[in-house]
Amino acid sequence: MQTFNAAVLRQCARYCLLNGRRASIFAGILLFWSQLSFTQSFPQYFSQVQVTNGISSPTVMAFAPDGRIFVAEQGGKLRVIKNNALLAAPFVQLSVNSQGERGLIGIALDPGFATNGYVYLYYTVANGTLHNRISRFTANGDVAVAGSERVVLDLDALSSATNHNGGAMHFGKDGKLYVAVGENANASYAQNLDVYHGKLLRINADGSVPAGNPYASGSEQKKRVWAYGLRNPYTFAVQPGTGRILVNDVGQNNWEEINDATAGNRNFGWPAAEGTSGNAAYANPVYAYPHGDGDGRGCAITGGTFFNPTATNYPAGFTGKYFYQDLCNRWINVVDVSGGSAVRTPFATGLPGSTLSISTGNDGNLYYLSRDNGALYKIIYSSNTAPAITGQPTSVSTSQGQPASFTVGASGTAPLSYQWRKNGVNIAGATSTAYTIASTVPANAGQYRVVVSNAAGSATSNVATLAVAAFNAPPVATITSPADHKIYRAGDVISFTGTGTDPDGGTLPASAFSWVVNFHHDSHKHDGPPVVSGAKSGSFEIPTEGETSANVWYRLILTVTDSQGLTHRDSVDLDPKVVAVSLASNPSGLQLNLGGQPQTTPYTQNFVSGILLSLGAPPSQTLNNVTYAFNNWTAGAGAGGSITVPDVNTTYTANFTANAALLDPVGVSNPVSGLQYAYYEGTWDALPDFNALTPGETGEVNQFDLSPRNRNDNFGFRYTGYVSVAADGQYTFYTSSDDGSQLFVGTTLVVNNNGLHGVQERSGTVGLKAGLHPITVTHFEKGGQEVLAVSYAGPGVGKQVIPATALYYASSPGLRPADNPAGVANGLQYGYYEGSWSFLPDFAALTPKETGTATAIDLSPRKRNENFALQFTGYVSVPTDGLYTFFTNSDDGSQLFIGSTLVVENNGLHGVQERSGSIGLKAGRHALRVGYLQGVLDAVLSVSYAGPGIGKQAIPASALYTRGLSLRSADNPGGSSPGLNYGYYEGSWSFLPDFAALTPKETGTATAIDLSLRNRNEEFALQFTGYVSVPTDGLYTFFTNSDDGSQLFIGSTLVV
Repeated sequence: MQTFNAAVLRQCARYCLLNGRRASIFAGILLFWSQLSFTQSFPQYFSQVQVTNGISSPTVMAFAPDGRIFVAEQGGKLRVIKNNALLAAPFVQLSVNSQGERGLIGIALDPGFATNGYVYLYYTVANGTLHNRISRFTANGDVAVAGSERVVLDLDALSSATNHNGGAMHFGKDGKLYVAVGENANASYAQNLDVYHGKLLRINADGSVPAGNPYASGSEQKKRVWAYGLRNPYTFAVQPGTGRILVNDVGQNNWEEINDATAGNRNFGWPAAEGTSGNAAYANPVYAYPHGDGDGRGCAITGGTFFNPTATNYPAGFTGKYFYQDLCNRWINVVDVSGGSAVRTPFATGLPGSTLSISTGNDGNLYYLSRDNGALYKIIYSSNTAPAITGQPTSVSTSQGQPASFTVGASGTAPLSYQWRKNGVNIAGATSTAYTIASTVPANAGQYRVVVSNAAGSATSNVATLAVAAFNAPPVATITSPADHKIYRAGDVISFTGTGTDPDGGTLPASAFSWVVNFHHDSHKHDGPPVVSGAKSGSFEIPTEGETSANVWYRLILTVTDSQGLTHRDSVDLDPKVVAVSLASNPSGLQLNLGGQPQTTPYTQNFVSGILLSLGAPPSQTLNNVTYAFNNWTAGAGAGGSITVPDVNTTYTANFTANAALLDPVGVSNPVSGLQYAYYEGTWDALPDFNALTPGETGEVNQFDLSPRNRNDNFGFRYTGYVSVAADGQYTFYTSSDDGSQLFVGTTLVVNNNGLHGVQERSGTVGLKAGLHPITVTHFEKGGQEVLAVSYAGPGVGKQVIPATALYYASSPGLRPADNPAGVANGLQYGYYEGSWSFLPDFAALTPKETGTATAIDLSPRKRNENFALQFTGYVSVPTDGLYTFFTNSDDGSQLFIGSTLVVENNGLHGVQERSGSIGLKAGRHALRVGYLQGVLDAVLSVSYAGPGIGKQAIPASALYTRGLSLRSADNPGGSSPGLNYGYYEGSWSFLPDFAALTPKETGTATAIDLSLRNRNEEFALQFTGYVSVPTDGLYTFFTNSDDGSQLFIGSTLVV
């Protein structure tokens, strides 16, 4: 057999097209490729049988206990194959969005399907907020009961990216439904436990959260997560008997993975890891194979199955093995995953195009689907030495001048010989599995069959009839625009037009036109943007999200059909504008995140212009035993978060600072916002020793400000106080002044900008631990302008004027009084809004789409992942008087108010960044308001605080309150007196007894709840009854500290 390198043929298939002969030459190349590069092979005695065809874009299948096979079509139909025949009526037809990889893409039959008829489907909804949904339908024979759909679970909203949806579903050995969800081409979702994307979920059959999941608390999404760190888990398999779960995760650049998700809470590493990783935090695949051409290599794993049928005639050595398949290189391999390391063996090659969903059938045979052929195949084993026909030739009707082909499938001991016959007479030279007539004439009409022979015997196929009608000149399709190999950038709108002529009938009507766009990536293709058919022109938009590879292109195909059913096709290719995006760092060799994946600088990768990419830098990292803190991006090179790939090669540079020893923060009694200043008058050429001078005036200011001056020349200021920093790291301080200035942190001179000069900026860097640090700034002005500006930058803080919220001085007064509202309960009120904003909107002027109560500040109330906003209102409780620092970490904007005071300003569109601010608070509950907006890409929000006795942490639910608590009415009995009644009991119990059923050994009155009334130290019990008095309406927390058990009731309510 002669073979050619598939990569070379892929290039030829794309570029060896001549003007005016694109369609015909392309067809010749495909035929050449099919015959020479993908000759089919199986192990001895195995062969392939086509079960049925006519399936439109199949995606997945499932086997019913009665032998029926359910096959999903991407466009929304669930088809039934019964007795090897595709039934005309679908089981159900759903309205779906089938762009790209969306559509009807998952199916699972209930373990009790034989009695309850439940069928679970995973599909992309067509209307409203775009998202994937899991629904249950009930079967009535071969169709679904009308109106039987029950929504099991609505997944998170989808972005504009149409790929990486996942969709596989199976019931596990434990009876729970496992669901694989892709990360929707947003790599960061895979590590975010508060979204479904990039996860393997475990749910009850009704969609609720089952016992035994790894995360018992948190968002609704988190509670359903079984495993995470997945990119596009399109398929997975559950092993009968053992319940072992292997997830097939489609990789990006280098590796396809088979991951073991039998145990929960495993992180498979995407996007930080692809293939095997040395990071112990990630679970390595049990097997991974590389991208490329050749044995065991491929581009996308599209199916896997444990071969554990109830019965089979396959050789025993295959039982328990794992079969898997690849989309591009048309093979099936088998891997033994029973030992410590997986061992792969080739199994089948040269399969039909775009194979997927390999499964083990009820009859003990392997089955798989081919999207290219729209067919279902099974692989049979027969050790019969004599030939047997496994695939019969089918009849053909054509017109004079058109080609006709017949094919046959056969099993038997090799070598097999073939002889085609027409009307019982051998056809000279027709001795292969296929017989083709390139251009038919009426004399070719007749009955065709083939005899297959070997040394042990022969088998003759069924008759296939060829009918040849009178000559009909085929139509001619021509795409008049765009031009072939037009250059595009992501976001472009491509307009197209075409013509269709019929030599027998003239110009074809618009109804004869059919348009298709295919998106080609590496060596495979996807459905492109949808385009209108039945029209001579139209347009489509190139997506800006989704596939980020530069090895992509689009093919626009026009097919015209004449009145006799003959067709002709023309196509043009659209090529991307490719540019280089480079990453650099100061110093070199550090890691930056591009498109969600860590890359070590210097690094360069090609992308399509206009594609949206995430770009970020970690706050700190260590290289060669030196820890570096991120400072900023080089001016003009982007600010991180996300970038739109420009039209020219561009380098993005991140600047880091090596950490020196960090200064410890100081404790400050009753700090309040602002600074203290001392104002002096005098004539100096350099900063004087202010300690030797008497100030003319003292006071407080919000920040570094020259407005308290009494004249414009010959004056000086000394500002003292504390600066608050939110995170450990290197901080750079700046003074811009006319004339001289200096800045000290503690006793360390950080910025020296002394002397007579015009406006000039100087800076210095110091390592600080999170907290408050003494700061002193001195300034003098002799003549000229009156200028002083003090700025800083550090971990998570871009260069900015030091805000008033970060400056403090020590003073006893100044703490905000607590609000302490009556009638509160744990939780917050929220308002959910949808819209597109660049900054946080005025929520008071908007009507929320939804309101409700939340237990924490998170994004779980959202209905989609882009273009929305949330506002949380309520109260935060602080235990003691003091200075509290609040933090918001968000993508995009956020703000935090205490009362009417803006404490944290983190507004605008940006990537993930943390901002903080501090405020002095009296112990108690303070009004809290948090606003958040999300544009596109990552949706992130977390809110933390720190203060006296509280290390930095997410604000716990127990510290958040909202109004609306239903207060218990007081009993206020008459004739009460101080003290409590008690009953003393002796006995041995494992739990508190029913005191009403016991007779106490002693009763009396006690002045306090303690154990002084006992008569022995073991095996006794006490019950205290009476009333507790509370001074004001509100929420009261009761505590019991005991060994052994205790309970506390208020009225009939068990409180503790």
